[in-house]
Amino acid sequence: MSRVYVGNLDPRVTERDLEDEFRMYGVLRSVWVARRPPGYAFLEFDDRRDALDAIQALDGVIVRVGDLPDAVVYHQFEVVETLLHIAMHVVDLLMPMGTEAKT
Repeated sequence: MSRVYVGNLDPRVTERDLEDEFRMYGVLRSVWVARRPPGYAFLEFDDRRDALDAIQALDGVIVRVGDLPDAVVYHQFEVVETLLHIAMHVVDLLMPMGTEAKT
């Protein structure tokens, strides 16, 4: 299972819009769209390869979603295996230069 972060979304994009756009790349386990603040979403694919296919196909692409204007841009894709993975990156960013977080 792989989670994909999708950024720079129009605030009117819905879970259904993203399901329709991404299901051609593989089985989606879940779709969550942020509302406060809006503009990003997480999609969970059953298979990591499907997530990578979606990233390769749509990263930086302008995609029309439903009746929204052609200004919905899918980019800033990142495959995230676990929330711990994100937390480790945050810790690494906060550590002084020359030190490493223990994992």
